[in-house]
This record gives sequence, C-alpha cells and structure tokens, in this order.
Amino acid sequence: MEHTYRPFVHDPNTQCAEHRAWLTLSQTEGLNLKDLWKYISLYSYAQKVLEHLRHKREQGALTKIRIPPDAKAAALEEHAHRRRERILTPADSEYPRQLFDLPQPPAALFVAGQRSLQAHNQISIVGSRLATPYGMSLSATLARNLAERGVVITSGLARGIDAQAHRGALKGGGHTIAVIGSGLDVYYPRENTRLQKRLTEEGNVVSEYAYGSPPNAWHFPARNRIIAALSLGTIIVQASTHSGALITANLANDLGREVMVVPGAIDVRQSSGCLQLLLEGANPVRHVCDVFDVLKVFEDSAAQPQSKDINNTHSKDLSAAARQLLHIISPRGDTVDSLAEKCSLSPGLIAAILHQLGITGYVQSLPEGMWIPTF
Repeated sequence: MEHTYRPFVHDPNTQCAEHRAWLTLSQTEGLNLKDLWKYISLYSYAQKVLEHLRHKREQGALTKIRIPPDAKAAALEEHAHRRRERILTPADSEYPRQLFDLPQPPAALFVAGQRSLQAHNQISIVGSRLATPYGMSLSATLARNLAERGVVITSGLARGIDAQAHRGALKGGGHTIAVIGSGLDVYYPRENTRLQKRLTEEGNVVSEYAYGSPPNAWHFPARNRIIAALSLGTIIVQASTHSGALITANLANDLGREVMVVPGAIDVRQSSGCLQLLLEGANPVRHVCDVFDVLKVFEDSAAQPQSKDINNTHSKDLSAAARQLLHIISPRGDTVDSLAEKCSLSPGLIAAILHQLGITGYVQSLPEGMWIPTF
C-alpha cells in the first residue's frame, strides 16, 4: 500500500507545525494507528486531523481519546535534543519513504545515531533468540560479508541471531540499524546494553515508542513490520515454527520483499521454521553471493572485497599456535577441552590464545565456555 502523504519540504514553517502535529497524535491515548491513517486519508494533513479531534472533544464526542497538550511534543523534542537524538514523523524528509509501503506507518520514529535510515541497500537478518552456536556464527559471518560490500544490515537487537547480525555488520565496518520494542532509554535485553550503546554511536537505534516505554510483548510483532519494510529483503538464519522471525518473514512477503532462508539441519528445532519457509518457496542462502543473485539491484556491489581470512595480511602477527586454532575451531562452536582433543596444545595455552583472539576479533566467546570463529 503506497500512501500519498508527503512532507512539506517547500515550507519549513508549515513542515515544523505538521511535524509537531504528528508527534502530538503519536502520543494521543485512545487513537490507534489504523484510525489515525483513516483520518489522514480524509483530511490529508496531521494538523487538520488534530483540529478535527480537538473540535470533537470540545463537543463532547470521542471521550476515549485524550490529546496531550502542545507542551508534550515540545518536551519530547527537547529530551531528544539533550540526548543527541532525533524524532522523525511522516512530515519530515528524513522519514524513511519505504515505510509508506506499510498499511499503518509509524506516526513517529525516535532515532539514535546520525546516519540516514533511507539507504536503498538495506537487508534484514533475523532469527531465533535461542540460536545454536552454529547459527550465531553464520549470522555474524553473513552480516559481516554483506556489510563489507556496503549493504546496510537491519535487525531487532534481540539476543541470539539479531545481536550477532549487528555485531557482524560492525565488524565488517558497515552500517547497521536496530529496531527495538521499547523506548530508546530502555535497554532490553540487558545483556545487549553495550551493543545498543555502540549502535547509537556507529549505526542507528530506532523505536516508534516514546522514552520510558517498557518492552511490552505486543511491541515486538509491531516493530517487526518496520524491520521488514525498511529492507529490500529479509534473511532468516534460524527459526523454529513458533519464532517471531517468521512474523517478519510473512510481513516481508506481504510487502513484496524477498524472503531468504539459511537452510539448517532437519533434526535441529531452530531449523524447523526455516525448512517450512523453504517449502513455501523462500530463497535459500548458502553464501553472500546467493543474496546478490536474489536481489539483482546489488549486482554492482557483489565484487569480492579484500579477503580477511586467516592467511592474509590481517593475521601476519598471529603465532603458529593461534593459526592452528583458527583452522580447527568449528563454526558450530568448540570448548577449550574439545580443541585440546583436536590438537597437541595444552588446555591452558588454548585458553590464553582464545582470550587473545577474542580481543583481536578472530573468535567470540559464548555461554557455557563455547567459542566460535568470527571470520
């Protein structure tokens, strides 16, 4: 669905008033997005919708709708300014135009980070919160390879696949956007606090929920529509049949976006949803080149970047023992003990080398003493 609403780029004063009207409407209790966009279709502009609602309230109608005073929008703007953040509404030229493909685009977006949300080359990577070490390694590697080719990676900052996608994109020196289900000042899950703060500096964190909003369960299916709409395609790395990632896949499909899936083992629960999507016609992804084959718009970006494997100049300073570990560590994950069984190095030396490789970004530690490669 393409909305005809467009910002007032020709008149800054009018644009500012329209922006404030959208922000006020976004904070109006009892007014859902579906009804708001019905009003927009009738009155064309947020200012006229706000005038209509206020007039109806004065007449004693629409008693369930509570319109905040104008000072509420001004206070939100001031708070965002103090935090060096932005609030975008459909009245603003920076508001992502691809969100107008949604039936009910967000009335306001709270944005941390100064980079644009309107990149034409965005791909979302999402998946299970309970991902296996193998899935987490794949998510990070795929995101890194895409980011190295200039692709913007969008995800939901959830634990598991999402967080690994953001980390992989950062490691590839690329731009990554996190769409969250709480206010920008609420860190959820807590384990991703450092990652969220880093994204505000090196990428973007986006929410349609105002400051202080808790991570309510119903916020997450709603935020998934933004992830799907921002992106040309969505890649599901691991997902069970009940995973929220499948909601994103279905939303992407409804929007005419490409749905891509990393195949998984048939005896792994986190692969069941992915296998179902493949049966329904989703595109399989085995390598970054498969993504470019599906999304022809990226053909000019598909040239191989400088290799970053363990044999190139980026690792000249690694010891022979460190190189040996990097050759034998499994993408599915290894412990110190399992690595000791594969080589002649002592567990103590292996632990010390893994710690150093983790600092330099070659491996990453996971819960339960597991380590995975990041290249």
